[in-house]
Amino acid sequence: MSMFARVMTGCVLLAALAACQTSTADRPVETSRAPYREMPEEMYRLAFDAATANVIARNCSNLSTANPVVNKDRVALFRKLDAQGYEDRDFDAMQANLPKKRMQSEVFAYIQKMGIIVDEPATYCGAGYAEIRQGTRVGRYLRKRG
Repeated sequence: MSMFARVMTGCVLLAALAACQTSTADRPVETSRAPYREMPEEMYRLAFDAATANVIARNCSNLSTANPVVNKDRVALFRKLDAQGYEDRDFDAMQANLPKKRMQSEVFAYIQKMGIIVDEPATYCGAGYAEIRQGTRVGRYLRKRG
């Protein structure tokens, strides 16, 4: 699994478990001798949107994740970051230093904004269909089944 994929996997796990995550520490953890580099905002947004689409699709049987679209965006971003000098050790550090507090806040805000009720799959479907109708990136990362 590539470093970028591991970072995105970490974001997926954080988004799915945000309700249980109460840590407020966002202090960088040193994972290599390289100086710590902040996660670029565009990487954070892509990972957050992909994680959101994944969680919606897992909870709504009428929707699935459009993996080819996610992968296309991921590859394009990875190439851009690679051209800017990012290396595997930077992605390792980013994975170790995911902004948990920020992610948790954004997950809670998204759930509230979209009217999602955690134990009610229909509310995930409603959120997913709204994202698709609005043409958001989360909506592009979702497909209707059937």
